[in-house]
Amino acid sequence: MKAPHEMRPGNRYAREAEARKTLGSLITRKAALVAVCRRCKHRRVLFPANLASRLGEDFKVVALGKRLKCQKCGAYGAANIHEATR
Repeated sequence: MKAPHEMRPGNRYAREAEARKTLGSLITRKAALVAVCRRCKHRRVLFPANLASRLGEDFKVVALGKRLKCQKCGAYGAANIHEATR
C-alpha cells in the first residue's frame, strides 16, 4: 500500500467510507454483497440480512472477507467483497 502522502484524496476518502460500512447500513439500503475468490474467481451473492442474524448488524463489511471460505477451492480469507444493489 502506498504511503498516505502518495494517495489521491478521493481514494483515501473512499477507503475510509468503505471501512465504516456495516451490515445494518446495507440492510437499510437494500443492498447485497458479491464475494469473489481471489484464487479461483468463484462468485457468490451474499445477503446482509442473513449474515446479520449470525454476526450482528454492527459487523464491519471490511472484516467479512477474512472470515469467508470459498466453496469451490476451499481458500480461507481470499475473498474480495463488492456491493451490489438489488
